[in-house]
Amino acid sequence: MSPIKAGEFVMGSPEDEGNRNNDETQHVVKLTKDYEMQATAVTQLQYFLVMGRNPSNFRKKEYCDDNDYQVKFGLGLCVNHPVETVSWNDAQKFIEKLNQIQNEYTYRLPTEAEREYAARGGMSSDFPYSFIFDDNNDLNNHSWYSDNSNNRTHAVALKIANQYGLYDMHGNVWEWVQDFYGKYPTSPVTDPTGPTTGSFRVLRGGSWDGLAWDLRSAYRTIIESANEPPDRNCAIGFRLVRTKK
Repeated sequence: MSPIKAGEFVMGSPEDEGNRNNDETQHVVKLTKDYEMQATAVTQLQYFLVMGRNPSNFRKKEYCDDNDYQVKFGLGLCVNHPVETVSWNDAQKFIEKLNQIQNEYTYRLPTEAEREYAARGGMSSDFPYSFIFDDNNDLNNHSWYSDNSNNRTHAVALKIANQYGLYDMHGNVWEWVQDFYGKYPTSPVTDPTGPTTGSFRVLRGGSWDGLAWDLRSAYRTIIESANEPPDRNCAIGFRLVRTKK
């Protein structure tokens, strides 16, 4: 877990950002509470240790990075690859069970605002990523995406972490956040949690099969076939945040 200090930032993207979507309206967000964010997406091993199963599509030895394949109780795992093919509801069941077996912290998905704040790593919204983008090597050094992934996930924490010590905030797998999808406000907000109801949950971060602009800090998506909470997709995983009880 990496500590994230409370703070204020401009959420969304400027109108001149390349490949920007019209649902990225900039607005000031104030986060008043510190939190800790998992340094990586939840891995296949972590998911297995809590849930006793591995739903991932990329779990066979031929999909694993070097020395990453293990068999646990007869079940194959790419142990350090992110778990994927998990629905929003699957993530909630994982969190519920994790919270039952320990009593020091409360674990949950990040809000959309917390996820973008952490993804930016302290960089202003003038920058699409948590690094200064000069050429494709910047993306290659920080991210797994369509140009370098070989059409699969990879072990977490192989790329450069951002300024908050967070890995794969751009690419590898899309990550669920807590919020329902909705239109952004235009005025400043404090500790936003998104709409109270809705048909879709939000995905953030881009993935192994995504294009460069999908990895932008402000990019949000609602893939209809994968964003209804019961559905699953092999490019979707999640990471956790926690606070002290």
